[in-house]
Amino acid sequence: MRPPTLIQHLELEPRAADFLELLRELEHVDERVLARITDRLVIAPRKETRIGFDELRRAVAIELFEKPMHQDARATLDAEWARLFS
Repeated sequence: MRPPTLIQHLELEPRAADFLELLRELEHVDERVLARITDRLVIAPRKETRIGFDELRRAVAIELFEKPMHQDARATLDAEWARLFS
């Protein structure tokens, strides 16, 4: 069995890119969180280089749950969660 090919470049589908930009504008994702999301996506086995909306949303949700946050930031995210991840 051959090991998976390491993909050097990933591309976000337009809807995924828009979602990520929204999260950055809402300050739920900063450069450090973005780096961890990217790491998570890069190591996932895949046949294509395009990242879809559902895959990105799943990676972001996992990262945000693991990210330590100030109580006010967590409350804001909790209030917006249903609109962002439903």
